Amino acid sequence: MDIWGGAIEKLESVLPMEGAMAVPARAAIGAGVGYLVISAVRPGFAYTEDGKPRQDAVFPQIFPGEQPATYTPWWTGPLMGAVAFTTFI
Repeated sequence: MDIWGGAIEKLESVLPMEGAMAVPARAAIGAGVGYLVISAVRPGFAYTEDGKPRQDAVFPQIFPGEQPATYTPWWTGPLMGAVAFTTFI
């Protein structure tokens, strides 16, 4: 069995992957995975050297912070995880 098929089987055993709640369930799992990955890696484009999130250059009023700003803030990890899980699973 391939890795992707095994991952889908595990997800199906945890949450319903068919029906009305399929897309929100996959989005929630993907966002969680994306958050865990970006929090563990803390890439330089989203975090400063001391580990604090960089200011959001797109919505600076909503997510205030210190300079330098970035167009790819920390929340792009959960967002991309949710998009990937809803699109590809």
